[in-house]
Amino acid sequence: MIASAGLLLVGLAATVVVTLWDLETGSTPLLIQADQFQVGDVSVRLEEAAVVESGESSLWIRALGPQPRVEVEWRGSGNHRHFDVRIENLNLRAGRLTLSPATRERARRGATLELAASLEEGPLAASLAIPPETIAHGRFAVVGCTRSNRLIAPILRAFAAEAPLFVVHLGDVGQGGAYESEALRNAFDELGIPLFVAPGNHDRDPVAPKALTNFHRYLNPAPLTFVLAGQRFAILDVSDYPIARAELALLKREPPAARSWFFLHRSPIDPFGTDRELPRESGVGELEQIVASAGDARTYAGHIQGFAETSFGGHPFVLSSGGGEPVKELADGFRAPDPYHYVLVPLDGSAPLRRPLPEPSWLPGIVSSASIELPVFARHLSEGILSAGCALLAFSWWRRQRRPIPAESS
Repeated sequence: MIASAGLLLVGLAATVVVTLWDLETGSTPLLIQADQFQVGDVSVRLEEAAVVESGESSLWIRALGPQPRVEVEWRGSGNHRHFDVRIENLNLRAGRLTLSPATRERARRGATLELAASLEEGPLAASLAIPPETIAHGRFAVVGCTRSNRLIAPILRAFAAEAPLFVVHLGDVGQGGAYESEALRNAFDELGIPLFVAPGNHDRDPVAPKALTNFHRYLNPAPLTFVLAGQRFAILDVSDYPIARAELALLKREPPAARSWFFLHRSPIDPFGTDRELPRESGVGELEQIVASAGDARTYAGHIQGFAETSFGGHPFVLSSGGGEPVKELADGFRAPDPYHYVLVPLDGSAPLRRPLPEPSWLPGIVSSASIELPVFARHLSEGILSAGCALLAFSWWRRQRRPIPAESS
């Protein structure tokens, strides 16, 4: 009985340790963003997309804007060249998909599309376009600071009903763990709505050098910009400070747009006057000048819990951090107004619509977190079970080797 219990404990420990290790290391590499590159004998051109993984005959890419485009052309020799492409983070309900004659659709689910082509017949090419009439009346959503995931289930249900063209998350999706970013990525891919995230201070890796490794693997590079109907959307990295000079220089080099949208985690101003804004010497002045120089601009920031509307750089500014973090009360008793909410934003530049969320409670909060996190654990559990089996076999062999050999009778 004791031996069986020992074996069970060894197996359970191995399962848990390897599952957790696989969750953190995973198999999804860092994104590589490039407009054109060559893999073996094929040339690849991308717009508003980045490479997750590439192989000799396959490509896995993630859209970095609502209207991505991919083209794969064969440059080798022979009479047959098969190629597969998987594209995720798409809005396949609102977008119009255009495929080249040689390209065929193999499958689609949520925000993911799988394509195939025989490249000897022509290039594999696909593009997604949002119709002008959809953009004219379209809206996107903004949410921030969901890191407990206590409200992620009602947030996802609301997005499914509202059907925004895409969602901008203002950061703090978790505590820097890989499984948190992976869970959010998978949840939005299942929902079928593109997600773009401005990293928060809690999204940095939990151990030194505290980079954004897990964030970049499962979400997107930052800074990131894309254009939709002449409007430019800039997803900034202000997860720490100061703001890198190269990031500010990139914003200054961008050509004029009909409207410029800026999204960042740490707020450059504190509408509540509680001195929790980004320090002025961290590049806030230059950022304000960039916003002010735009003909028409909107800035959205998180980090400071609550909702507020004011101005920054002479243009409208919205503070939105209401995705489920516990209410924070300052030493003087100040409590943020509207601590639980998300925002619907019309693309025509009109006033944003604040949508209240229920105050999270203990049991529904656990159920909400589990709804997107347990599937990720289950996906990685197979590695743990396999390792547990090997550990049990090794432990059993070790115990047999330790058994004393009976002495021979004379």
